[in-house]
Amino acid sequence: MAGGNRLKLEGKRASGGLAVGLAHLLDKPEADDEADTERGDDAKDLLELAIEAAVEALSTLAREAGEMGSEILDFQIALLEDDALVEPALEAISEGASAPAAWRGALNAQIADYAGSDDDYFQARAEDLIDLRDRVLANLAGMDFATGDVKEDAVLVGWEMTPSRFLAIDWDRAGGLALAGGSPSSHVAMLARARGLPMVVGLGQGIGIVEEGESVLLDADKGEVTARLDQAALDEARTEAARRAHLAEEAERLLPTPAATRSGQRVMTMVNVDDPDRLHDIPVDHCDGIGLTRTEFLFHDRADLPDEDEQTSVYTRILEWADGRPVTIRTLD
Repeated sequence: MAGGNRLKLEGKRASGGLAVGLAHLLDKPEADDEADTERGDDAKDLLELAIEAAVEALSTLAREAGEMGSEILDFQIALLEDDALVEPALEAISEGASAPAAWRGALNAQIADYAGSDDDYFQARAEDLIDLRDRVLANLAGMDFATGDVKEDAVLVGWEMTPSRFLAIDWDRAGGLALAGGSPSSHVAMLARARGLPMVVGLGQGIGIVEEGESVLLDADKGEVTARLDQAALDEARTEAARRAHLAEEAERLLPTPAATRSGQRVMTMVNVDDPDRLHDIPVDHCDGIGLTRTEFLFHDRADLPDEDEQTSVYTRILEWADGRPVTIRTLD
């Protein structure tokens, strides 16, 4: 495509597809840790009320978030109700910190631990803690955590996106999501794939140059975002987007159809599973079952061994997803 002062950024594909639209810049509430001067028991009460309000808001959002969204939000609620997450903040308050400073410090320590993990799964879970940090801080500051209105076909551009904010957006209007950070293994990436929403992550600091309302082409298949397109480039991009949309509709129509060779020979199509959460991205009628379930994921990055009840729960969830189709589970050797 031809163009003048075009800006191209390269990242990673999180959810495939192509979107063309105007950039809508995401922001987030920035709470002042010292705006609240309460200390001691008053600060403790304020923090507990802010956490209760966050749980209530997440519970309300979960009721309309669909199966995958509800599971993610239930996970966040469980974290907020876990004393292990809250106790460090309460200890900081007992030592004289304000509620916002105590909460930010406690959550930032947890976020750093997750983000510094060598395991992609645990790195991706840091976004859930960022979500909880920012939601509770917004409550403490009396600020609105909502995303705001999104224009038709907008491409949302920002530094990060957390699961509850994603679930609060009307993605029937927005066309795509481009983030400076993020991970293809994150909950937001899983939600984007489930919706068929084009999403690119890892675009880096250059994303700060993108301006509100300027034209953007998000090619998630290539992991690229291009801004400042001229009219000819926009027209070409929209033509390509329409072509891909047509191909995607045809593929969607064929996916539930049993696989076969050109001569009509039936071919069994099985999926491999190394993380049950990824089954959310796969409609069960698009395959004939699970050819291999790896069980190592149950033992990664934990000090204790999963007991029989935990393993049974995970395998039961996999079998329920398969809905009577064959499932092969490889036990540890």
